[in-house]
Amino acid sequence: MTLTTHLAAAQSLIRRAQLLCDVGKYQEAQQAYLSLISSQKLPSHADNFAFRCQLAALVDTALNPHRASVESNDEKLKQMCPNWTRSPERRLIEACYIAYKLGPDGVADFAHACSLYDQTNQLDEWSVGVLLKVKSIMRSGESDESGDDSDAKDSDIDLDVTDDEGDDDEKKAEKKKPRKTQDSNSDSDSDVAPSGEPLTSEAKKKAREEAEKAKATKSRSELFAETLV
Repeated sequence: MTLTTHLAAAQSLIRRAQLLCDVGKYQEAQQAYLSLISSQKLPSHADNFAFRCQLAALVDTALNPHRASVESNDEKLKQMCPNWTRSPERRLIEACYIAYKLGPDGVADFAHACSLYDQTNQLDEWSVGVLLKVKSIMRSGESDESGDDSDAKDSDIDLDVTDDEGDDDEKKAEKKKPRKTQDSNSDSDSDVAPSGEPLTSEAKKKAREEAEKAKATKSRSELFAETLV
């Protein structure tokens, strides 16, 4: 296998793991990330895969409290990733998991752990979204098992962790995403500037980027809110 083919296969597995999380199939996503690590296709990224695996496990546990995904995965990862035991990502997962088990009383600890980590290792937008989902469940004091379709709706989407047909899986995942409803902030309304003049393609692109940046900033603020002082 050539280096190019090797990297392409790894990228396909990464996309699948991401898709599995995006459609709420967190158990399968964990297995996908574990497969990525064991395949050693991208050994330099093993710690990142381990972190994402445990983020998927954390939200899976929050949605399904009867599972012990975080603990069982941690034992595997300590064997598979030599650096995992001493990594700041593992310390974050451990702190978040301890806080999660406290329910609503652990929200401040959870936010504080995320904030401390972010000061030296900035969380990406996807990780913020996952952690924010866990925090929301903690605040409500209830699991949200209806949000996890990994058991009930396996027939709806077939995302086997293999190296082929990645594009088909992405199309299937797109079908599962809810349709956007038009409102005052919809794309159709953003085609016109406040002056009434049509927006250029460059202006539209800039507007979208600014909207995404504002959304990401809001999500980060929500995640770190209620942190300890």
